[in-house]
Amino acid sequence: MAEYYIRTPDRDESRGPFTPAQLLTLAEAGQVTVDTLYYDDPKEEWLPIGMNQELREEVFPEREKLKIKIDTPEEEPKKKTKKKKKLAAKEEAKSTVTEMLAIAENETKNARAKRKRNESFERATYLTDNGLCLIMLLSAVTLIAPYLIEIKDIFSSQRLRLFLNYPLILLGTLDLLMSVYVYFGDRKLHSILRGRAMLTLGFGAYIGWALDDMPILIASVAFGLGILWSTLARRFSPSILAVALGLGGSAFLAYLSLTGYLNELMHSVFFEFFTN
Repeated sequence: MAEYYIRTPDRDESRGPFTPAQLLTLAEAGQVTVDTLYYDDPKEEWLPIGMNQELREEVFPEREKLKIKIDTPEEEPKKKTKKKKKLAAKEEAKSTVTEMLAIAENETKNARAKRKRNESFERATYLTDNGLCLIMLLSAVTLIAPYLIEIKDIFSSQRLRLFLNYPLILLGTLDLLMSVYVYFGDRKLHSILRGRAMLTLGFGAYIGWALDDMPILIASVAFGLGILWSTLARRFSPSILAVALGLGGSAFLAYLSLTGYLNELMHSVFFEFFTN
C-alpha cells in the first residue's frame, strides 16, 4: 500500500508516512485538506492532494446520497457486524495516526531545540572569536607601548637579539600574533589562550596585591577570567558577559600603559642576556 509524507503549505516540517486510510482519518478530523501538500516520489516535488485525482478520491470520498432502505431481519445482523468491523478498523487507524502525530511532534520539537542550540553556538563562536581578537590586540598594546623607544633603538642598531632582554616585548608580540590567528577563527589556539590568561591572572593579580594597587589587580583578574570564560562559552548569552569582562580588563590595562602608569613596573622586568 502506498504511503505519503504530508505538510502544510506554510511549514517546512513534514509528517508521515501515512496510508490513504490514515489520511482519511486525518481529513475527517480536519487536519488534512485538499490544499495539504504530499510528496510525489515520481515527480520529486510537493503537490496538493487535490491535484491527485486517485488520492483525492481515497482521502475525500464523495458521500453517497441518503437512501431509505428497510432491512429484513436476516440482513440486520450482517449489517451490524459489517458496521462494527468498519468502526474498529477506523478506530485502529485513528489510534495509529495519533501515535504517529505525537512522534512527529516530538521529533519536531527536538529538531527545533537542536537548531536553536546550533544557532546559539554559532553566534557565540562569532562573538568570542572577534572579542578575543580585540582582547589580545589590547594586551599587545599594553605590553609593547612602554618600550617604543627601546624598540626603535634596537631596530636602529640592527641588533635584534637584544629583544631577548625584554620578555614583555616578546609576550606582546605573541599576543599580537594570536589576535590575528583568532580573528581568522583558529580555535586550536584556545588552549594557548587559556595558558596566557592564567599567566596574567596569576602574575598580574600578584603584582596588584603586592603593590596594593587595586586598578592593576582588578584589571588583571577581569582580563584573565574574560579570556578563560570566552574560550569555554558555548552559548550566546554567557559569551556576551565573558567578552565584556575580558575587553573591560584589557582596555583598562591598555589605558594604564598608554598613560605611563605602568612604565616603571614594565621596565623593571628586564634580563641582561646581551649587552649593548
